[in-house]
Amino acid sequence: MLGGVLCAQQEPTIQVSTASYGLNVDKHAAGNVTKCLSSSCNGKRSCTFAVKDAAKAAKDNTPYKYKDFDFVYRCGDQVKEGHITNSHSKIILLSCAD
Repeated sequence: MLGGVLCAQQEPTIQVSTASYGLNVDKHAAGNVTKCLSSSCNGKRSCTFAVKDAAKAAKDNTPYKYKDFDFVYRCGDQVKEGHITNSHSKIILLSCAD
């Protein structure tokens, strides 16, 4: 308690650092869908995201190749990352819950 006010500790929320769709086939794809994932998940405790939404946002120069989805996000001081192979039809979960 500080000055008679009880200070509640805030729970950490998702802050996307980077997200890339198709980096395995196009080295220029680094960070190409960061804005898409950020707008869906930033500020939430958990978030489900359909990778096909990122595929729509990416400029896909190789539409018939399997694409990976790579992402990095923070929950407070903790850094979390994911790598999904053949990702187009996948749904991912980002979470700051313990």
